Amino acid sequence: MKVVVREAQTEDLESILALYAELHPEDPRLTLEAALPTWERIMDSSYREVLLACCDGEPLGTVEYTLVPNLTRGGRWLVIIENLVVRASSRGIGIGALLLGEVKERIASIDVYKIQLSVGLSGPVAFYIKQCYAVDGLTMKLKIAR
Repeated sequence: MKVVVREAQTEDLESILALYAELHPEDPRLTLEAALPTWERIMDSSYREVLLACCDGEPLGTVEYTLVPNLTRGGRWLVIIENLVVRASSRGIGIGALLLGEVKERIASIDVYKIQLSVGLSGPVAFYIKQCYAVDGLTMKLKIAR
């Protein structure tokens, strides 16, 4: 199986939304029309990138990362990874690791001091440890009620 990782394009929105439905099945699903303005802002940002892993044109997984300029750590950047998801039928064959590896390759020329992500304690902690991420402190969240 030849999996290719590429930058997501505007026309990939429907596939991305389908993958996100597997990541957070309890979330309300956005229509394409409702999602498009946000998707366009993401696509227009020079600091955000969405990657898509595909096999024979079929989307298998996605990850988003954000480059964050920083005035500490000697002005070195940090990277935040969000929304890593692999289609349930394609898990366990290395696609998540491939996506994380692609992020590292794409930021290799930038002076980054850390890549950060959050994972719930009931989430795939072992997967991230296997990818050389370390548990370091706590993620604190303030959830905003609607």
